[in-house]
Amino acid sequence: MWENEKQYYDYASNSCIGEQVCRHYTQVVWADTKRVGCGHAKCDNGVDIVVCNYDPSGNVGIQWPYAIFA
Repeated sequence: MWENEKQYYDYASNSCIGEQVCRHYTQVVWADTKRVGCGHAKCDNGVDIVVCNYDPSGNVGIQWPYAIFA
């Protein structure tokens, strides 16, 4: 699901590659997030909906989601 977006995230530039979507991935791996609450619903038409709230939220300005240590 959201992890599939990892391939579209470029850490060096802290951006998504081209017009791809990657901000769901960066929110999921946001280092400062301490609590996550998720809900799931299956609609009558068979569609699955997943919603998560993150505390504190990520994707803040131009901050990187996590630090890479050598």
